[in-house]
Amino acid sequence: MRLSVMVAALRAGAEASGLVVHTISAGSTPLLWRSHEIAGLTELRAGTAVYFDRTSVVGGICGPADYAATILATVVSTAVPGQAVVDAGVKALGREPMRGGEADGFACVLDRPEVPVVRLSEEHGVLDLSQTEWRPRVGDQVRVLPNHVCVAVHNFGEMTLVHPDGRVETSAVEARGRG
Repeated sequence: MRLSVMVAALRAGAEASGLVVHTISAGSTPLLWRSHEIAGLTELRAGTAVYFDRTSVVGGICGPADYAATILATVVSTAVPGQAVVDAGVKALGREPMRGGEADGFACVLDRPEVPVVRLSEEHGVLDLSQTEWRPRVGDQVRVLPNHVCVAVHNFGEMTLVHPDGRVETSAVEARGRG
C-alpha cells in the first residue's frame, strides 16, 4: 500500500539522519478504519471519531444517527425573508466551508439538512431557508451540526451531555487548549 511505503521511507530517512524513531503517529478519522493496513504506524489520533460531524457523513465515514455532538443555537432574528440568524457563529462552529454536492455552507440544522449555515460572524450564523418550507421563529432552539466538530469542542469549557434516557449532565472539556 502506498501509505505503508511512505511511512517506511519517512522512518528510514529519519533514522539515516541519526534520529531514533519511537513513534509513528497519524491523525485522521478517515484513516481509523484502514489504519491496520498501514505497516509501521504505532499510534493513531482520530479526533473527530469521538463525535463525528457533517464532514464525516458527507465522506461516508458514518451516518446521521452516529452524531454525538451538536451546537444548541437559538434563532435571534427572522427579519430577512428566506433567512434566519442564530446565536452560533465562527467561535462555535468554526470556519470550514463545504461547497457543492450534497452539502454547502459551514454547518446545517441537524434535523433539517437542507438548511445550511451560509454566512458567519464571530457570534452569529445565517441560515438559508430557500430550500425548505420551514420557518423558524425568534426564540426557537435548533441543533446545528458543524462541518468540523473539533473547533466546536475546543472553544468551550464544558459540554452538556444528553443521555439516551433523557438525563442531562454537564462535563468539563478537560483537554481544552491543549491541541
